[in-house]
Amino acid sequence: MPPLRNEVGTPIGWTDRRSGAETRHVMSAVRALRFVRRAIALVYVVGVFYLGTVNVGPLPRGIPSDKVGHVVAFLGLEMAFELAWLELRPAVRRALAIVSSLLVGLALELVQAALPHRAADPLDFAADAVGAVLGAIACGLLGRSTARFRRAPVSRSS
Repeated sequence: MPPLRNEVGTPIGWTDRRSGAETRHVMSAVRALRFVRRAIALVYVVGVFYLGTVNVGPLPRGIPSDKVGHVVAFLGLEMAFELAWLELRPAVRRALAIVSSLLVGLALELVQAALPHRAADPLDFAADAVGAVLGAIACGLLGRSTARFRRAPVSRSS
């Protein structure tokens, strides 16, 4: 991976020979933000596992609130994974986030199968997959809309 560069083209973390300014603090900020983004994804995974293993009692009949919950939870999980890996190319990041979300869903169903107060349900995994795909679509749309704003010319008033 090529080094990150600042606005004048100096690799971040190197000394700019023209001005003598240190840019190491910028690199530590980049690392700190990467750590925070990945910590958010990890906390989200822990939250999904907690909610997926706790005894919630009987669910109401009628509206499939359980499946809606799975879709919403895994939509957010996919987006958290994409946020964690922002430095990757969009297609790679998206594929990795979907696969990671599906692996979390599969692991959760296997854990639920071993719990006396829970049951593994293939429809839950299907809802997880739908949520992950919807999260990928949402991230793709968000990426396109923000890219359009980044390319928009800046008007300068004098």
